[in-house]
Formats: sequence, C-alpha cells, structure tokens
Amino acid sequence: MGAADGGLGERGGAEHGRGDDVAGHDQDDLLRATVVDGCRYWATDPVLARRVLGLTAADPEAAALVARHDDGRLALLRTVVGRLDEAGLLAVGRQEALDVLWLLTGFDAYDALARGRARSTSTVAALLVDLAHARLVVSAFL
Repeated sequence: MGAADGGLGERGGAEHGRGDDVAGHDQDDLLRATVVDGCRYWATDPVLARRVLGLTAADPEAAALVARHDDGRLALLRTVVGRLDEAGLLAVGRQEALDVLWLLTGFDAYDALARGRARSTSTVAALLVDLAHARLVVSAFL
C-alpha cells in the first residue's frame, strides 16, 4: 500500500478530515464550498482513488486507510450539517442531510459524472452543488 498511503491517506486529512476546513465559510457559502472542495479533492488523483477503493475488499491495509479517510470525511460533514442546522438553513433533518452530503461528496458520485459522463470537475461540482441545495436548503435561502 505504500504509495497509496502518501496519496489518499494524506489527502484525506488535508481535505476531508478536519472540522476547521469549514470554519472560514459563512453559512451561505458552506454547502457550496464543501461540495466543490470534495470534487477538487477527488480530481487530484482519481486513478489512485479507484485503485485504493478497489483494494478494500481484499487488502486490510487499504480497508483501514479508506476507513480512516471516511471517518474524517464524516466528521467534516457532521460539522457542516450542524452549522447549517444551527443557522436554520436545513430543510430536512440532520441525519438525512448527512446522508445526502455523504452521497454527494463521495468518490462514486464524482467519478460517475467525471469519468462516466466525461464532465469537467467544475461541471460535476456545479451539478452536485445544485442537487445539495435543492434537497437540503430551505427554499427561502436559495
């Protein structure tokens, strides 16, 4: 796993693992920034992400690496959902908001559009941001 540790593992902490990643954003920009940053993160090395994710079923090291990454991403998303809820912006409950953001910020969503539909990272991000807003944000704040 050595090479992957220097990629997905380090990037997981840098982009998806810290609640302070969202501290500089106001609530109006928070959702957009979270989704856009997630797309930029996956775009840095999608081949590596595919390889590491593909290894998780057979390689305990890969599975542990992805689990640590996912724990960090989940912590970040909980922070985002909490801030949106405290600001009165959520149109759904916290758990549903977390589930929607988990789906929209995951590699599968990014890769299905970037690779599967040959869309640019900015196009993918714009579509996923629109989906997040449509499902999660109280319409008065759109």
